[in-house]
Amino acid sequence: YSDEGQLDDFLVVPIDLTNATGPQLTFDVAYARYPDYTDGLRVEVSSDCGASFSEVVYEKFGDQLETVPDQTSRFFPSSPNQWRNEKIILTPYIGHSVVLKFTSINGYGNAVFVDNFNIKNVGAPSASFTQSDTVICQGTSITFTNTSAGEDATFAWTFGAGTTPATSTTGGSVTVKFNEHGTFTPTLSATNAGGTSIFTSEVTVEPLPVAAFSWVDNGDSTVTFTNESQFGETYFWVFGDNSGSPTGNLTVTHAYPGFGTYAVELTVSNGCGSKKITQNVTLLNTATHDLAGSLAAFVQPNPNAGNFDLVLESIEQQQLQVALLDVRGVILESREFQMQAGRTTAHFEAEEAAPGLYFLKIQTEKGAAVLKIIIQ
Repeated sequence: YSDEGQLDDFLVVPIDLTNATGPQLTFDVAYARYPDYTDGLRVEVSSDCGASFSEVVYEKFGDQLETVPDQTSRFFPSSPNQWRNEKIILTPYIGHSVVLKFTSINGYGNAVFVDNFNIKNVGAPSASFTQSDTVICQGTSITFTNTSAGEDATFAWTFGAGTTPATSTTGGSVTVKFNEHGTFTPTLSATNAGGTSIFTSEVTVEPLPVAAFSWVDNGDSTVTFTNESQFGETYFWVFGDNSGSPTGNLTVTHAYPGFGTYAVELTVSNGCGSKKITQNVTLLNTATHDLAGSLAAFVQPNPNAGNFDLVLESIEQQQLQVALLDVRGVILESREFQMQAGRTTAHFEAEEAAPGLYFLKIQTEKGAAVLKIIIQ
């Protein structure tokens, strides 16, 4: 009817919940919204014989209340599928006599129908579930099947961070993907008017292997590799010179037949699979052992981050000129000094140099040598 905002109340006789254990109110509702107009339904509880109603236990409007699509004519429910059963837990009122008030809130839309009012005691639920596995590999899934007992229960699943989905409210089965490794505690909570029951289990997720390594050019055609992998059980190296080695050692030193670039592979395996990483290892001629028969020179470390030492060994006193150049031939730093017989170390700091290939040119009275340097 047209009196928008009008409230129409229906009160039930007092209900004694003094000895109730799990009281639950159920009723059926049917409603079709009239387009652009919204009606509502509210249920309130009084514990002082109807003198006051200050606690709202149910309130829905419009599309939350409707049980069938919008209609532009007056609605009358004509089949069972046009009704919806609603449930309200009344356990907070155990020990009292209560009065229920149903209020229709007119929005100049359509009629709201309610029927089949019932109050019953509901026994406490018993939550439980089964699962398809307990130990899996990272990135795989488990199906959990709800086997809980109990009337009119609602359910809340939690599986933990790093799972998809992380939560669910299904009363049936749910398949969960475990994206991270570790130990998980899936939990199911079942709740009804009789109480709440919680059931948990445990899932162990084994990690996938992670392949990683670093390397250092020793300057003598050998390279020391450091295995930085995680969660591996077996390891296999391919050094890029038609040789390989299965080894679990943290470090391995390999001798190469000469200078050049080698594609080095490390494959890491465990019970969940294998991972492979490949890096290009470039060995440069960073030492000159015969500069006119009187001088040997090498750079350490190489590659480096811009801080390195030029180590010189001479059998006699001689004058040296040393220049650091980029690939364009531009001199970045130049030094001149008198070297005595024996070993001399010159330290260079080129931290501001961009990563790439550089050269050290060493000039003596008897000849010259060029050393290659990689700054990373």
